[in-house]
Amino acid sequence: ETSDYDLAAKVILHGRENQWGQFLTLGTTMYRLGIIQPLLTAIEGIIDKVEYPRYRSELNNILGDLYWTTGKVYRAISCQQKAIAISQNCLQSISATPDSEHELYYWRMLEVDSLLSWGLYNIDLWELAAAADLFKQVIDLASHTKHHSWSEKASLGLALVRSHLIGFDSSNAIVEHLYHQIIELENEAYNTGRFAYFMQILGQILFNYQRIASAKAVWQKTILFSQEGNFTQIKAKSLTGLGNVERHRNNLEEAEYYHHQAIESLEKIDAKCDLAEAYFQLGITLKQKKQANKSIYFLRRAVKLFRQIEAPKQVERVETVLNEMIASS
Repeated sequence: ETSDYDLAAKVILHGRENQWGQFLTLGTTMYRLGIIQPLLTAIEGIIDKVEYPRYRSELNNILGDLYWTTGKVYRAISCQQKAIAISQNCLQSISATPDSEHELYYWRMLEVDSLLSWGLYNIDLWELAAAADLFKQVIDLASHTKHHSWSEKASLGLALVRSHLIGFDSSNAIVEHLYHQIIELENEAYNTGRFAYFMQILGQILFNYQRIASAKAVWQKTILFSQEGNFTQIKAKSLTGLGNVERHRNNLEEAEYYHHQAIESLEKIDAKCDLAEAYFQLGITLKQKKQANKSIYFLRRAVKLFRQIEAPKQVERVETVLNEMIASS
């Protein structure tokens, strides 16, 4: 209101340490808690007027995730592209001196984080080849550097893409390593809310590998940490996963229960990409229950949302199942 837009940005980007030792901004914390619309409105109102490059790049990084959650995936990609461009420009202008070490660390971190997010957005569009290319970029930039944790996350993203495309990949060391650390060793570095989003990705990979019990164990642990941190979206995605596990085991009543729990949470925060997937998985479960009309209803809701998101490959994926249902009903 006082037209001090950089100071307004500073408020949104004010950081504090959470219970897992992460130093997170107010904006990131609000996003994780599912407080989407107020934050979206606040950032949209100032971002084009912010002058300080660091603030502008961080706001674009957060705004990208907000747009992604609400189904505006191409706007989300545009935000991350802006953040990457600012980061790369700043990296080129900084001389490698001891005094610049922190600046170099910061801008590289923002670059790899934005590339990682862009890759995740492409998975939701079912643009799997594009997602794989972005994850490989993160791995090339971050592997065995101070940003190695981003490389691990990108390696999981890449493993998820490959599990969708080719199924089981026995050579994927990162999947085995992280499962061992999380479930068997209960390694504190991974068994925290800070890794929760990528824990649920690990669950998806294990499920695609047909390691159903392992996937269930990972998703159950993810839900526990999501509850501790009030991460609604991550918990809901994991509930969808548990629904898939129970469907695979032919426990269809339990499967339907988990799907509805996930949908209820995702509808509250208007998480369109995840909601479309939740509708799709419920439709498949209802198909297995031989409830054709209900199955068709939720598959059509999934198609409608994926069309809103402008994800034609996702529409095609759902319509394949939908057309089979209509033909057999």
